[in-house]
Amino acid sequence: MIGVLTNDGQKLFDAVLFGSFVVSCPVLFIVCIVYSCYILGYTALTGVGVYLIFIPIQLGLAKLINTYRWKTILITDSRVRTMNEILNSVKLIKMYAWEDSFEKKIADFRKNERKELQKVSYVQNTNSSTTSIIPTIATVLTFIVHTLLGLKLSTSEAFTTIAIFNSMRFCLALMPMSAKVLAEAAVSLKRLRVNSSLCPANGIHYYSQSNMI
Repeated sequence: MIGVLTNDGQKLFDAVLFGSFVVSCPVLFIVCIVYSCYILGYTALTGVGVYLIFIPIQLGLAKLINTYRWKTILITDSRVRTMNEILNSVKLIKMYAWEDSFEKKIADFRKNERKELQKVSYVQNTNSSTTSIIPTIATVLTFIVHTLLGLKLSTSEAFTTIAIFNSMRFCLALMPMSAKVLAEAAVSLKRLRVNSSLCPANGIHYYSQSNMI
């Protein structure tokens, strides 16, 4: 129970720390769009369009991460609950020689939990890789369109545009993470409410022997 509360408390702390970026990142993104158009002209919308194309992809990956994390949480809760039952009924398990069956059950939980964690890692790595290459793609396409239209491109305009697009990458990286921590905080808050409703007024929850078997 202490581990669950600690984990959920950390998720709520992360939501307080990073949740505000859901509001600030769109504002910064709009400011970058306006400033890039002011510096480079309407051709800067090419790079902005690249970012806008990748935003739904980033949000989809964040939603996929949240789905896999929710499955992992369910498996982890089942594993921890089963381990508590085993520890509370260890004498009975030894008496009837149920060690192998419970060991196999815990191993299956761990195997499924590891699979879900691997899926989360794969999606997170894909998300990070995509975020890192978007500014390069946006900058190259913007400069290609700008030069093909015969417009003048000075050094100061080029480097300023690169800096603006890198700032937009900051928004693109933080928005999915902010949405993810808020979603995880909502799940943790729901779990805390459920656990609070299951506990009696004195804060101690007793299990009968039939529930432990």
